[in-house]
Amino acid sequence: MKLFLLAAVATTLATMPTVLAQGSDSCATATVITGGGTFPVDTTGATDSPETFGTCVQPHGDVWFQWTATATHNATFRLCGYTANDTVIAVYSGAGCPAVAPLACNDDSCGLQSSLTFAATSGSVYMLRIGTFGAATATFAQFDIDPPPTPGDDCSLPIVLPPGAQVVPFNSSGWTTGAEGQTSATCLDYNTTAIMSDGWYTWTATMGGPVEVSTCGLMTLGTDTRIAIYDGAGCPAAGAIACNDDAGHSTANPVYTCTASNFNSTVDFNAMCGNIYTIQLGGYAAGALAGSFSIVQNGTGCTSPVVGYCFGDDSGTQCPCSTNPPTSGTVPPGISGNGCPSSVNPNGANLTATGNATITSDTLVLQGSGMSNSSALYFQGTAKINAGAGAVFGDGLRCVGGTIVRIKTRTNVGGSSSYPGAGDPSVSTKGGVTAPGSRYYQVWYRNAAVFCTPSTFNLTNGIDVTWM
Repeated sequence: MKLFLLAAVATTLATMPTVLAQGSDSCATATVITGGGTFPVDTTGATDSPETFGTCVQPHGDVWFQWTATATHNATFRLCGYTANDTVIAVYSGAGCPAVAPLACNDDSCGLQSSLTFAATSGSVYMLRIGTFGAATATFAQFDIDPPPTPGDDCSLPIVLPPGAQVVPFNSSGWTTGAEGQTSATCLDYNTTAIMSDGWYTWTATMGGPVEVSTCGLMTLGTDTRIAIYDGAGCPAAGAIACNDDAGHSTANPVYTCTASNFNSTVDFNAMCGNIYTIQLGGYAAGALAGSFSIVQNGTGCTSPVVGYCFGDDSGTQCPCSTNPPTSGTVPPGISGNGCPSSVNPNGANLTATGNATITSDTLVLQGSGMSNSSALYFQGTAKINAGAGAVFGDGLRCVGGTIVRIKTRTNVGGSSSYPGAGDPSVSTKGGVTAPGSRYYQVWYRNAAVFCTPSTFNLTNGIDVTWM
């Protein structure tokens, strides 16, 4: 490893405390740094590295740093204002000498100096390269890597709250006033719509009906808060559905009363069960606020609509082994709510579900019963076959179509099984359900006994689950 000391100050440095390393001439021994901050760099005596620079300007007299991100954010790496030299910089993914082109590079961003921004992932390692344009010129300076934003300061990276009622402590120190959520007409009060030094949260309702979000009586630093509520997650694309400045004597919302403080905020809105909402919290004026805000639900608990369909009672497509009405020597149909009859159950096998089909707090359990003691495949689809009437398949009816996801194969005990079990992902996770809407479920089970067709399998009824 080469040492990069300015010859003119070598004697002085020898009498000073040890100075932190300021970049390595070799990527194999790069100087290790972590997180945001300002870091010294010295390219004195550095040579040209052979590693590829892609389509960017090739740096000369370059040094290397190995940097670890401490948060997932858009990190800015820059030398602006720290040197008069014409710099060139690059960032590569991974540790050690890179064998591929950089993620990003820059020559002149701020005059002759360099700056770039790249997507950093928490815990990931990146190689930073600093050199000069043209002939190598000693650069004894500094460079910056922006620290990650304060949690909640950016609406694109909100703090994700757990679903349901709660009291949330907050401190707005480090929150800046963003451009989003500043012009909603719903927030017009005291001649302004702005929410200053604002932070952002996302929250999921676990009840349908009235919800109240309030700082009333919960502030420990400052009192003059503002709260806005938006439908959906992320930066708002439309105005606030509800907003409040002063719950004690608001001119826009005089129905609110907060005896603890005239300047605390209370906002009410009607939530849809399972829906995600964005909360913007800040002040009437810029400055730090601290305390807590409460979320109170006064509606009814979420119920996940689970509707059975495609029954083996011959009300839709006739089961392959039955004739309706039954005659001598035929197999009677199954019963309403179940699948087609089998050699072990003349009523047909059943699939149902319990729990909540709420994507953010999924407790749904698929429960199959009335099957043979054999393997059973739980599967999900995006469509009903034959408008829900199903189509003949083996000894039963296949009810689920569209894009199919194999959820899990179980071994039935006592003719029954369920999903998920201990250690299994939730149904929504396993099925890749990321947005509200319907998915369809069925169980395909082995039934090797001779029944009425050469097939060795049958199926339960289907169920239609509405995810929220």
